[in-house]
Amino acid sequence: MGFKMDEKELIKYEFSLFSSYNQAKIKKKFGFKGKSDENFLEEFPKSHSLLELRERCLKNKIGYSNRIDFKAPERTAVSERANLLCSNCCEVTQHPLESDSMKSANLGIIAHIYPAKNTGPRGHEWNKLGKDPEYLRTVQNAIFLCVRCSVLIDTNDGAEFKADDLIKMKQDHEQRIRDKDFSIMSVLDIRKEYYNKLLQEDEANIIVELELLIEDKFSSVSDLSNQSAPSLVIQERNVIGLSIPNQKLENIPRNILKFNNLKIISFKNNHLRHFNILGKIITLEQIHLNDNMIGNIPDEISNLKELVVLDLRGNRISKLNPSLFTLNQLKKLDIRQNQIEILPEDINHLTSLKKLLIKDNKLKDMPSLNLQSIEELDLRNNHFSHERIEQAIKEKYESARIGRSFDEIHQIFSQIPEEHRKFLDEVEFDSDKMNEFDLPEIYTLNDLSHFLKILNTELAKLLTKRSNVYYNRANIPKGNNAFRTLDIPNTDILKKVQYMILRYILQQIPVSDHAYCYGKGRSQIQNAQNHLNSEIIIKLDFKNFFYSIKFPQVLNLFRSFGYSGRISVYLTTLLLYYDQNENEPYLPQGPKSSPYLSSLVCKEMDDALVEISNKFNFTYTRYSDDITFSTKVKKIPSGFFHAIFKEINKYGFTINKRKLKIQNRCNRQMVTGILVNHHDPRVPRSYLNTLRREIFELEHKITDEMELIEQYIKLKGKCDQLNHINPERYEKYLKKILKIQNKRNIYPD
Repeated sequence: MGFKMDEKELIKYEFSLFSSYNQAKIKKKFGFKGKSDENFLEEFPKSHSLLELRERCLKNKIGYSNRIDFKAPERTAVSERANLLCSNCCEVTQHPLESDSMKSANLGIIAHIYPAKNTGPRGHEWNKLGKDPEYLRTVQNAIFLCVRCSVLIDTNDGAEFKADDLIKMKQDHEQRIRDKDFSIMSVLDIRKEYYNKLLQEDEANIIVELELLIEDKFSSVSDLSNQSAPSLVIQERNVIGLSIPNQKLENIPRNILKFNNLKIISFKNNHLRHFNILGKIITLEQIHLNDNMIGNIPDEISNLKELVVLDLRGNRISKLNPSLFTLNQLKKLDIRQNQIEILPEDINHLTSLKKLLIKDNKLKDMPSLNLQSIEELDLRNNHFSHERIEQAIKEKYESARIGRSFDEIHQIFSQIPEEHRKFLDEVEFDSDKMNEFDLPEIYTLNDLSHFLKILNTELAKLLTKRSNVYYNRANIPKGNNAFRTLDIPNTDILKKVQYMILRYILQQIPVSDHAYCYGKGRSQIQNAQNHLNSEIIIKLDFKNFFYSIKFPQVLNLFRSFGYSGRISVYLTTLLLYYDQNENEPYLPQGPKSSPYLSSLVCKEMDDALVEISNKFNFTYTRYSDDITFSTKVKKIPSGFFHAIFKEINKYGFTINKRKLKIQNRCNRQMVTGILVNHHDPRVPRSYLNTLRREIFELEHKITDEMELIEQYIKLKGKCDQLNHINPERYEKYLKKILKIQNKRNIYPD
């Protein structure tokens, strides 16, 4: 190398490669918890070595990071300069270093102007500068933003906001803070000034957002319009609109009655179950309560004679209250994505109605409509039983959009077998089962989008587009000159959706006790330990294991969790691969959700094979698609293979008979790569010979830097497999690998 560093400098450099979070973990592991970085770097080299640092980090799986983050002093300085106001939109935020900051609806973010990693947004601008990387963690490279703006500046790889634009934005904001001397003003005073400015510029009525009505110290929305809140600055007569979205409210705050001139109110995307209190605000002209949990329309709705727009889409309404039909001024009624089965004849009393939107409900019949003023009628995705009803409505209302049930996604769902397509109309669910497994309650398409934390439009695209849009296909070489086909998700949104389903639904259900793959605390070694010191071992392998798991198996799995047939269809669609060249969707080998899902699908089969094995005095285990049977008797009973093959075929799988192996005690018995001839599991000699050879190559033969890192990571993984079988050999080979790492300066990211 071009220069040399002493041990202390090497430790300092190595320590800087870790993220702030991992640096704290290192200090805790070595007994320096709570100490400053300077104190740690001063004291650590006196009693520990660089090799010891690396060994402890590898053992505790503390990884390096090439991301350069801000330290606490820099974060505090930037927050104070901005006075906790977003540099872009001037929104008041909560301090990012407060212990309960993650509970804040609007958390302050210390964002990078030039990226924390050279591959991040505006990375090409940073690469042209050629500055010291330490500049990236300085105050000059930090800008204070709210959560929304921090996401905004990084969209399209930072193309919308250049580094120079952000620097100017920061300078202008800090200058405004200095000019107004906000440093001596409280958050409440800042808001009052903002309100007064609004009122001076425009004496007209204004619409107020939730964030402008609640002071940081308030703990809940129930404090809305409290005597000490800044809403007093705005006279109640000036407020005509109130918007409180995305707050998980279960009830509408009673304090909104203080605003006696409200005309527009919006509680989108909350957890409201009723809205009776709104019947007391007789000035209302628009109500937007979409994406809540409302089950019925209250009688008090009849008091709102001035109501023009009523938006209740994405709720759980099953019946329309007759009081609704007394609203003669109503021009738009949006009740899409509910559970309405009957549309009463009284709908004709709404003589001013121009838009009637009833898409995605359960309507089976229609009354005789006589709405002369109607301009838009949307009845798609219902359960109309007679085509003549559709034809009659279509003839009378040319603008009507009706369509058959789920017509928009018919193309993709047409691949589903006819006998299973009927489940699209099944809306019955079993909430007791969902509660038993502690699963998220999902009853509608809207509930599903909420659970997955994506927009309805994004979910619709995932459900309707063919899989080749969202997957990349890769062929990985395996033995016998064959290839393993992987279908790998290529978009972050699909990866996120599949992870959410895996983490919060699939992994809530335990796999079989006899399956030793993909579960926490399960391994190849545990699988092999079940077959130690056996007379006979029989090994079977499934043919095209993942490809054999088709739509019906996954659909029935979700239905067994308590979900309705319709929701089960949606969930299944998000996890399977729809190949236009195949007749039926299958489980792709590539997504992170597929391995665990395959074990759940096989759970019933595992239990059946265990029962057969017990009958013939065999022990059964499964590791992915590798099935192992073992027995202490010296002869395989008659009828054993017939019973096993018949049961496996019953669940839609096929045995690859070319890979069937029968191993007697007199021969070497291997189960998932472990030698099981004796009373304890052992590593085959060939494995150790290969490991020693590859360690020698790592030290003496490999010259390419990337190949060196790849080989190091590979050997570290191989060495880890020895830990539970032969700890002495594990320590021996681990020290060799760490010594080589230190000698050849191998630093994996």
